[in-house]
Amino acid sequence: MTYILDASRVDEWDQNVLIPAQNILSAFLNYDHLPSPKSISSIADSILSELQVK
Repeated sequence: MTYILDASRVDEWDQNVLIPAQNILSAFLNYDHLPSPKSISSIADSILSELQVK
């Protein structure tokens, strides 16, 4: 699975990159259900939806 995190705004790094990455990693390491890559952010949804159509 590929996850897209929005690192375009340094002032929102924790909210947009650090916390989502920690949540994904924690779920992976604990054998929990991984979130859909599209659910991580609106940018991820947009990019992955566009790739899926092609």
